[in-house]
Amino acid sequence: MVGVGVWLLGALLLGIPAALYLPAAETWSARLVIGAVLLGLAAGVLAWRRRRGPAWATAGAAVACGLASLARAPSGAPTVTATSGARLESRFTSDHPYPRFAPANVVPEIDQFKLGSYLVPATDPYLTVASSARLRGLIVDVYRDMDRDPAFRALGSAMPYAYDNLDSGHLYAYVPARATGEKLGVLLFLHGSGGNFKVYTHILQRVAEQEHVMVVAPSFGFGNWQAAGGTAAIAAAVTYAVRELDADPSRVVIMGLSNGGRGVTRALRDGAERYAGVVLLSAVMETDVLRGVGDHYRGTPALVLYGDADDRLPRDYEEAGAEALRKAGLGVRVHAYPREDHFLFFSQKASIQSEVAAFVRKTLTQQAAQR
Repeated sequence: MVGVGVWLLGALLLGIPAALYLPAAETWSARLVIGAVLLGLAAGVLAWRRRRGPAWATAGAAVACGLASLARAPSGAPTVTATSGARLESRFTSDHPYPRFAPANVVPEIDQFKLGSYLVPATDPYLTVASSARLRGLIVDVYRDMDRDPAFRALGSAMPYAYDNLDSGHLYAYVPARATGEKLGVLLFLHGSGGNFKVYTHILQRVAEQEHVMVVAPSFGFGNWQAAGGTAAIAAAVTYAVRELDADPSRVVIMGLSNGGRGVTRALRDGAERYAGVVLLSAVMETDVLRGVGDHYRGTPALVLYGDADDRLPRDYEEAGAEALRKAGLGVRVHAYPREDHFLFFSQKASIQSEVAAFVRKTLTQQAAQR
């Protein structure tokens, strides 16, 4: 009876969700993992029924599906050079090397997110079934576009470190083609809660190409930049960009999405770097932290973007954050997108790309003129 209970529990916790998600799976990797789970459970039932021949055959099929899914896991190439000459990097450290066969690399990010979007409404009071379905459609479309690019497909995922909430020292970097010895500016992107989804760098790739700057996107666990080590992780990413990617340290624009705003406010208050500009997108802005920003940021341009229908960070909160930036001496421009929610980065992707690109262009041009 113990064996029956184990398999019933397995069916409830793994089998039923896997079977329900199978028709919606986006990738063959996810389908193979689901197949391995379902076939493994079926093999257990057959063994319990003492049907040894079918049980062994089904178990063999489960193993075959599992091995096939492992074989499809991305190699985690640290650097991929596109035909245009651009470079895409996924930097893992020796202390935390690329975990190729971790579940979050075997199952592609698109399926991790899609499955999560069906489950999150049960735990997140801000996401209804309807709003989750809308978000699912928005982000799946962006992932499908990204997965057409072989350079991005070759990279591994940083999501294992997000699920472990571990500061791994990982970062993504996109460096457009440049002349030998040319130093580029940097758009330093801090992800929000949930981890450093690869799709963020893909979205900002357009800004990098259009404005001829590199994008550097450090990973910091689940995205709790206010935790110990957050500011150090940001500084380490800047150091890597300058020393390893030959970036111009005087031309760094820092950008925070959602909880990444906490990292931005602390970088302004505590960091040794002097950022040329600041972008905050649907961002957490802590007014008490901003009170500690020094006079050396007086006049630094800042762009605050948010949706005026955001129920997580409502208009009053964002406007208070913008006012705190002004009191800290920064020159702030605010754009509230009508009828948009917290997921503005995806629902207004093209507009955000254009607006961030224009801000980067103006900020770095003005800075060059002042030298």
